[in-house]
Amino acid sequence: MKKWMSLIFLLVLMMIPATAVIPSNYELERSFSNAEADVENVLEDVEFLDPVDFYTHGTSTEFSGWQSDSERDGNYGFVELIWTHESTNNLTWNGASSEDYIYFNRSFTWPFKDRPRNIVMNIDFGISMTGDFSISTDYSFVVLRGWLVDMYDNEASVYGSFSMTPGYYQSSREISPYAIEQNLNVEFGDTLALYIGLIPTASFRGLESSYDGTISATIRSLDLALVNGTPVDSEDALSPVLKGQWESTRQNLVDFPADADLHNVGDYFNDIVLGPDNSVFTVGESRSETYSIQDTVLMKWNEYCTPLWAERIGSTGARGIAASEDAIFTAGYDERTSTHDILIVKWSLSGSIVWETTHDLGNEEIANGIDVGSDGSVFIITEQYENWGTWNSLKSSLVKFNSDGNFMWNRTLAARYAEGIYALNSTRIYTLSSVLGDILQCWDFDGNELWNMTDVLSFDVDLAGNVYTTFQFTHDVPQAGERTDMVISKYNQQRELIWNYTLGRTYSYVPVYNEHLSGSISVENDGSVVVLARLYKYASEHELIKFYHNGTLALDQVIGNEFEKSLFYAYGHVASSNGLTYVMVQETYRTGDYTSDSKLALYGYATGDYVPPLIPPELMNYIIVGGIAIAAIAIIVVLKKKR
Repeated sequence: MKKWMSLIFLLVLMMIPATAVIPSNYELERSFSNAEADVENVLEDVEFLDPVDFYTHGTSTEFSGWQSDSERDGNYGFVELIWTHESTNNLTWNGASSEDYIYFNRSFTWPFKDRPRNIVMNIDFGISMTGDFSISTDYSFVVLRGWLVDMYDNEASVYGSFSMTPGYYQSSREISPYAIEQNLNVEFGDTLALYIGLIPTASFRGLESSYDGTISATIRSLDLALVNGTPVDSEDALSPVLKGQWESTRQNLVDFPADADLHNVGDYFNDIVLGPDNSVFTVGESRSETYSIQDTVLMKWNEYCTPLWAERIGSTGARGIAASEDAIFTAGYDERTSTHDILIVKWSLSGSIVWETTHDLGNEEIANGIDVGSDGSVFIITEQYENWGTWNSLKSSLVKFNSDGNFMWNRTLAARYAEGIYALNSTRIYTLSSVLGDILQCWDFDGNELWNMTDVLSFDVDLAGNVYTTFQFTHDVPQAGERTDMVISKYNQQRELIWNYTLGRTYSYVPVYNEHLSGSISVENDGSVVVLARLYKYASEHELIKFYHNGTLALDQVIGNEFEKSLFYAYGHVASSNGLTYVMVQETYRTGDYTSDSKLALYGYATGDYVPPLIPPELMNYIIVGGIAIAAIAIIVVLKKKR
C-alpha cells in the first residue's frame, strides 16, 4: 500500500510543473477606468430656462445682453448678445487682454477620467443686423466665439464663427482633445466654464468710424454632448497592457554598414501574424528615407510582447506575412535583380531560411500580401509597375505557387492595387483590390472566380468561411453637415448578411493606412471581431472597436495616448485566441534627424502593466519536460523495487 501511495505521490509531483504553466487564456487583474462619461449632455440647462448673467470685457458701454425664459417666450428660453455701435465711438484695442466684447458663461463639472474623445459643442443661434451693418456687403464685423476656462483661468478656444451674415445657424464643432490637454489643467470632477462671447473683429477697427447700427446674436440652445449617445460600459474598455519594442537595438538588428549614410533612418512593420506556438511574427523593412539602404526584417515575439529574435535579408523588402503549422512565409520584392522581381521566402519557426524564390511577371513587381492553404499552396497578391518608384500600378494579380515555391498560375484582379488576401483551408482564396472603389473577390484553388463584392475597405474570414467587412459612406446629416460613418458587416459563405453595425461620428473614419487593409479587421476564434480605425482629424489617435459574435458592440476606445513621440500611427493588428490584440505601431521622432521606429503594442481588458511570470514560458517548457523525465525514472525505480 505504501508503494502505491508513493507512486500516486510521484504522479502528483509530475503534474505540478504542468499546472504551473500560465494558460493561454489567462485572466489579467482588472481595474477599470471609464473611457467615456455616462452622460449625453455635459451642460444641464441647454435651453436657457435658468437665469444667465452677462459680462462685458473692456471699457466700452456699447454692449448689452438679455434673457427670455420659458414663461415669457412660451416654449424655449434664449439669450441675446447685443452690440450697438455709434460711429463717434472707438472700441478699445490694445491686445486681447483689453479688447471690448460681451459674453456669458455656463459652469459644469468635468465628467471625463480620461482624455475626451467624442465631445462636441452644439449651438443654435441667429444673427440680426440694423443700420449700416444691414446694408453692408462686408460681414467681417464680429465673431461668435466659445472657449473653455479652468479653475486657474487657463483658456482653450473651442469654437469660432466668422463672417456671419444675417440668418439662423445650427452649428456643431468637435472639441479637440489636444486643445484641452495642452491648455487646461483639468481632472475628473473639476469645475470648468464654457464662455460664449460676441466679439468685434480686428478687421472692423478701420471701419468703425463710418458705421452706425446694431448686431445681435440670439442663442437658442447650447450644449456640450457626446457624439455617440450610448456610452461604453467601463468594464469593457480596452487599455494598454504592455508594449515591447526594438527601438534600442534597431541598428544592431539590421547590421547597417559602418560607412553608410544613416541619416533619416526608418524602421517599418508592414504585416503581422500569429504563430503556431502562441508567438507573434512581424515583417517589415529597415531603410533610409532615400531607400539607399533597405533590408527585410523578420521578427519573432513571445505572447507577452517581448522580442525574441530578428533576421534580415539585405537589399530586399517585405510587405506580407503568413504562418502555417511549422513555418513562416514572407512576400515582397527583390532589389538584387534589375527588374525588381517578386520575392517569397519560407522560414522555419526559429528564423532560418528554408527556401526563397523570385518570380518575374514581366514588369517591376511588389508582392503586397501572402497566405498559405492547408495543402501547403502559397498565394500572393502583387502590383506591377512600368517604372520602379512611380507606384502607379498597371494591374494587380493573384499568383499561386506550390509548397516548394514553384510557379503554378497567375490571375488578374479586378482593380489595379492589391490590398488583402486570405486563404481558407484548401478551398477558397479571398482577395481585395482597389482603384476608385474596393472589390473583394472569392476564388477556388484553381484560380476560378466564384463571386465578387464591391464597397469593401477591409475584410477577414473565419474558419467557417464567414466573411467580415468594413465599409464607409459619406452622407449629409441635418443640422450637422457632411458625415462619414463606418459599417461593419458579417456575411455567410453565400454572401447573405448575418449582421451589420453602423458607427456614426461627426468626423470621418479612415481605415488604418496599410498595404493590407484586411489588417484593419481581425476575427477571433470565438467569432468576436476587432476593428482598428484611425481618427480622421487626429491622425495620431486610433480606435480599437470590438464586437461580440452576434454583432453587439462590446467596446470602443481610443488608443495611442500612451505613446509620447510626436507622431504615432497604428499600421495593422491581429486579434489572438486569448482575447488580446496585438497592434503594429510606428512612432516618428522629429527631434534631430527624422527617424521612425516600429513597436508592437499589446492591448487587453485591464489597465496597468501586465507583469510576466517569474518563470518565462520558454523555460517552463524545459521544467515540464525535466519534471516528467524525473517522475518517469522514479516510477520505474518504484516498479523495480515492487518486483
